[in-house]
Amino acid sequence: MGNARSGRLPTIPLPTVDEGDRPEKPKGLSKVSSAHWDFLMTKGEHLCSSDGATLRQACELWELYQSAAKIAASDPMERNHVGAVCRYQNQYLACLKLLCLDPLGRMKAARSQKRATKSPEMKYFA
Repeated sequence: MGNARSGRLPTIPLPTVDEGDRPEKPKGLSKVSSAHWDFLMTKGEHLCSSDGATLRQACELWELYQSAAKIAASDPMERNHVGAVCRYQNQYLACLKLLCLDPLGRMKAARSQKRATKSPEMKYFA
């Protein structure tokens, strides 16, 4: 049976962003952070200029995570190094979640894009 809402998925309307409202790459990013900025900008078509600070923080955390992971790999028994890797990774993932760039956010966005397109009319034969 089900209730009145069974079979319906909620659609999340995607905001439309003008090309002029995209975040600009800040000056002073390292090569690793700059490359990660470019990568995230290809994934985040929905990002606007107000997301620039969070995006910069995510790129800088990615660089810190990468360097801490190299240090922790050289001495995996050092508790402080492994703890730093976990903390940087958690902060990075929190930034991605705020920007809707985590896997769940991308899945919801893809689902809402699919639902937004008109499907062909269903015809039932009795």
